[in-house]
Amino acid sequence: MDRRAWVLAWSFVALMFVGFWSYGLFDLDEGIYAAATAEMLRDDEWVMITLRGQPFLEKPILVYWAAMAMLKLGIPGEAALRLPSVLATIGTLAMVAGFARRRFSEEVGIWSMLILTSSALFMMLGRMFTPDALLIFFMTAAYLSFWESLEGDWRWRLATAATLGLATLAKGPMPVFVFLALVVYVAWRIPEMRPRMRKGWVIGTMILFGIAATWYVPAMLRSDAFFSEFIVKQNLGRLQGTDTVHVWPMWSYLPVVLIGLAPFSFMLVGAWRTCRATDLEKYLW
Repeated sequence: MDRRAWVLAWSFVALMFVGFWSYGLFDLDEGIYAAATAEMLRDDEWVMITLRGQPFLEKPILVYWAAMAMLKLGIPGEAALRLPSVLATIGTLAMVAGFARRRFSEEVGIWSMLILTSSALFMMLGRMFTPDALLIFFMTAAYLSFWESLEGDWRWRLATAATLGLATLAKGPMPVFVFLALVVYVAWRIPEMRPRMRKGWVIGTMILFGIAATWYVPAMLRSDAFFSEFIVKQNLGRLQGTDTVHVWPMWSYLPVVLIGLAPFSFMLVGAWRTCRATDLEKYLW
């Protein structure tokens, strides 16, 4: 596998992003987030997300900060709004390809990137003005850096904490709980890793909360409804099914993922049968 294969693979990635700036905001969320961004720019507001003059606390601040920064740099229209998602998606592809190349082989690295790039759900989110691509980037960074901390230098865990903090700014507290579930899984499924999990948790927690606090604290101080609206309704409410906007049941995400990542999602059964031998393979599941 030579350099030409990587050039062709990255050329395919670039082709998938051609024209992301050339069509209008077609998704309901894109339109809402764009309206809120324009309102915040008009008012020079960098803490409280507003829509029609009222606090709009459906999602955290990071997607708005990213879009506002692009617009402040002079990038026009849809390109400014979607560029953070595009860059985050390219970053995710680079991380996955690099990790797979180092841990498995050059061929696996290229195929990992190509499989992601040819998955409709992943690339659709990577071209939209929503928080999802940023969330995927920072969660991927957290997962991969945590493995580095288990296999090598524990200080990688500080990078894990930092990227989890940024993930909470992208989507809410949910990423922290998903990561804690991963920690429990590793302790149960890969017991030999338990001694390597001991360092860095106190300072890591401080880093995570310090990054999250850059918005959560000032937003809470600015809005009396922050806790009830953002934490309870928009996060806990979705898990309990009380959110009136997202009314579909939790199980409905499964067919969306299976179809959105097809045809590769249908190869999971075969992979499950053959790829669970090493600690890394167990971790990646």
